[in-house]
Amino acid sequence: MFLRESGYDQKPFFGPRWDVLGDDVYGSSPGMDALGDAKMLQVREKQFALAIDKHVDPPLVGGPDLRNSGVNALPGTVTFANPTTGGFGLQTIYQTTPDYQGALGDKQDIINRIRDVYYANLFLMLDQQQQGTMTATEVNERVQEKMLALGPVLERLNNELLDPLIDRVFGLMIDASAPYWDGRLNGAPLLPPPPQELAGQPLRVEYISILAQAQKSLQVGSIQQVLQFAAGAASAFPQVLDKVDIDEAIDQFATDLGAPPSIIVSDDKVKAIRAKKQQMQQQQQMAAMAPAYAQYAKAAKDASAAQATPGSLLGAAGAAINAGQQGVPQP
Repeated sequence: MFLRESGYDQKPFFGPRWDVLGDDVYGSSPGMDALGDAKMLQVREKQFALAIDKHVDPPLVGGPDLRNSGVNALPGTVTFANPTTGGFGLQTIYQTTPDYQGALGDKQDIINRIRDVYYANLFLMLDQQQQGTMTATEVNERVQEKMLALGPVLERLNNELLDPLIDRVFGLMIDASAPYWDGRLNGAPLLPPPPQELAGQPLRVEYISILAQAQKSLQVGSIQQVLQFAAGAASAFPQVLDKVDIDEAIDQFATDLGAPPSIIVSDDKVKAIRAKKQQMQQQQQMAAMAPAYAQYAKAAKDASAAQATPGSLLGAAGAAINAGQQGVPQP
């Protein structure tokens, strides 16, 4: 017999990869690409600080008398030395004149390379631009260009980290709540019992992070272009508007922009509103045509009440109608 049966219902670990080269199992990351520059920046910082120390507090050389008397380097102090015994005061061994501007420029180049590797220019793109120097079209083009580089990364992050993580968390919560649903334990479960309508239905998680919204925003431009094209073509071909589902376009547009769902009216409410508007329009049309209907009804009533006298035009018309109904030919 088995000594123990154990395991996991969901994968208990996660190994997301930033980028994958070919069929490699292990991925690569911006930290690996920027490792050399990061080490170089640390060396430059140390060298720059050392250069400043040597310039401000350089190494000195002095006579043998100063060994016993000591040297006081504080401002306003005096150090005595005997020139007859070879004491000639203090002198710097060498002069240092660090190139501060060149050192700062070299450091900034390294920092910029590290920023580029970590896509800082994407996240701070709008902040780095002066206000009013870019049009909305240029901003959209820049975002699309940068998101093309991050698109595979975001997809891999969702597939290898976020989706398994959410499945794992829900799996643990369901396992902990099942005894309460079955009545084996008393108390409040972590999750309420799922409704029957969700039985066997896959659940789709919608991500609302800044990166996810930026990725969705790429679809906003395509929706705008389709609507603009349809509006332009409708001036020559009105039937083209039948091809566009404007309700679905608005729903998708708001979703891609991350707009609050509360500002979008549901489909059921839209149907009720449109039905009410249509009923009001019909009532207004009937009210507008009521005078014409009343005049027509009065004319019909007057005509039916008129007496058809022999020899009159109405009498001739009546005789012709009667004769036609009886099959008598009329001249």
